[in-house]
Amino acid sequence: MNIPEYIRVLDENKMSDRLAILRVNAHYSQEKIAEKLNMDAKAYGKYERGKTHPSLDTVIALSDIYKVSTDYILTGKEHSGSQRVSSMLEKYDADTQVHILEMLESVLALVESHTPIKR
Repeated sequence: MNIPEYIRVLDENKMSDRLAILRVNAHYSQEKIAEKLNMDAKAYGKYERGKTHPSLDTVIALSDIYKVSTDYILTGKEHSGSQRVSSMLEKYDADTQVHILEMLESVLALVESHTPIKR
């Protein structure tokens, strides 16, 4: 992760610090993130100071904003690609999962047909 020099004292093993690092890397102020979350900036600041923890809904919203998994926000660990796909599919019923996987296979076939094979 690209951590600016002035924020290197933060510990990526702490959720509060991960939130600060993600925010800084995304070039957002605490006020802007709080606005995106429809909350007060002071309340959001407490998350980054470790005074309170975000709700599950807030963690999900933050993962969408920062384009990282909720696992990364909560634990600092990303899952493999297949685990990420599985966790994304979990929220859909079985028929929808099948359709999503079929679309994914089509996209991958299209990409493969236009990508030279590396040897």
